[in-house]
Amino acid sequence: MKNSSLIFSKGILNIPFLKQFLVDENIVPFSFFNNGSKINRVIGWGLKPTADRARKYAAKHHLPYIALEDGFLRSLGLGVNKYPTFSLVYDDLGIYYDTTKPSRLEMLILNFETNEKQLKEAENAKNLIVQYQLSKYNHALDFVHECSNHRHIVLVIDQTFGDMAVHYGQANEQDFQYMLQSAVDENPEVEIWVKTHPDVLSKKKQGYLTTIAQHQRVTLLAKDVNPMSLLAYADTVYCVTSQMGFEALLLNKKVVTFGVPWFAGWGLTDDRHPQVSTLIAQHRHRPRSLLTLFSAILIPIPINQVIFLMLSGIYIKQKYSINYYKEIFTAMVCLGGNRQ
Repeated sequence: MKNSSLIFSKGILNIPFLKQFLVDENIVPFSFFNNGSKINRVIGWGLKPTADRARKYAAKHHLPYIALEDGFLRSLGLGVNKYPTFSLVYDDLGIYYDTTKPSRLEMLILNFETNEKQLKEAENAKNLIVQYQLSKYNHALDFVHECSNHRHIVLVIDQTFGDMAVHYGQANEQDFQYMLQSAVDENPEVEIWVKTHPDVLSKKKQGYLTTIAQHQRVTLLAKDVNPMSLLAYADTVYCVTSQMGFEALLLNKKVVTFGVPWFAGWGLTDDRHPQVSTLIAQHRHRPRSLLTLFSAILIPIPINQVIFLMLSGIYIKQKYSINYYKEIFTAMVCLGGNRQ
């Protein structure tokens, strides 16, 4: 029997093919809701203030609150430009970017045990994502830079000002300044590149490092480029909570974190935020291999039974080649078409 899920947000209700994502839910818009309706859970958009109403209703009526967020492979273009999402994260415990408390993704990583078949699937999927340079947004052209092969590059990742992932990743503006200064101090005579967020480049939002005084070794990258193609140039990547830090791990880069992103504290990153040690001491994190980490967000039961979109939205059933992501046909597949 399907769960009757109450949704307050018009934004969620307007997500294209929402019913294909939430195949186990009987969606009840608040505008159609009456007190006689039986509701099993409440669905809202992450931890945004706009979801306060949904969270308060769930708490008042002792109902589970389900947090939705864009998946890690989101869309061809930017969300602020109204491109529809290919994937959704569905979390019944918390949400992955809020590391102040457990999330379903954290539990999967902590407890997920893989077998040889699953590890092979994860390896194949990871290689395809790297080969086709897939990222959260997939609209930008490849980054091309004329630099010698032996030149060392340090990449510093900026984020949008007020990003929920920064706040709930237990970081602030000072952490960005500390990150940049650390990158400069720890890498003498090395060129430092600062990557701004696509939403900042489109002038929809502000960043933390876009007004930095130009250092002779610091270059602000003011172009919207494919993240994976840019990461390929870097030897070391500095980030606060940006998902590009995890993408850098997929490319076998050294990653230094200054917040508490979901991928920190598993023995894969150089973590500078003191709270990461606290997570380990609380037994919420322990050493995990990259493939095990990747498998945990890849292989568990999908939230979309029709097209096999996983919790993270990062994997498509193998009969759909991931390279189709470069084509409009894949957008149709990812948005809910059951193509045989």
